[in-house]
Amino acid sequence: MLLDALESTPKRPVLINLSSKKVYIGIISGLSDPNEKEEPHKYISFFPVMSGYREKHTILL
Repeated sequence: MLLDALESTPKRPVLINLSSKKVYIGIISGLSDPNEKEEPHKYISFFPVMSGYREKHTILL
């Protein structure tokens, strides 16, 4: 999903929802290569456009 969002033209925004109820909407601007032997620390570069908190009554259980 993240790779598709990174390679799409125009850039497709993604929504990231954290367990702390924080929400980010933005653009994926980079991904590390999936090579664990040479690069064990992987990263995702994310450019946030909007952020906020989910309200308790809008969360689906």
